[in-house]
Amino acid sequence: MSLRDFWYIAAESRLLKGRPLASVILGESVALFRDLEGRVGVLEDRCAHRNAPLSAGRVSNHCIECPYHGWRYDVLGSCTHIPSLGEGVKLPRHTVRSYPAQEQDGYVWVYMERANPRPPHSGSLMSENGAGRRSACGHGFIPTSRPA
Repeated sequence: MSLRDFWYIAAESRLLKGRPLASVILGESVALFRDLEGRVGVLEDRCAHRNAPLSAGRVSNHCIECPYHGWRYDVLGSCTHIPSLGEGVKLPRHTVRSYPAQEQDGYVWVYMERANPRPPHSGSLMSENGAGRRSACGHGFIPTSRPA
């Protein structure tokens, strides 16, 4: 079992509002965003076109939009719009890597391995310690530091 076989905290859920967030987990840069339906997307933080950081872009039409040329990606990492091609044109199959994500206990948890993740624990992942602070506990869930 490698470090990639665990769930990690990528951000506090309350911070994931209108703009994308950047985070680094296990040395990999990721962009987090919430679409208009409230689903969380966690994508590799680079556009497939020119490698611009998607986290520097914006959320538009259920997608994260690259700040460079406006390419848009859905929560699964599929390119849904390329402005230079115009509307109604069949898009090439460009994608960026997406990561399984789940919101629980006020955090966005991300699984960094490509293989199917073990299901997250169904109960709370947090427990109270003697000082009244909450900390992650057991079940293969490891918290990381809060993104900058």
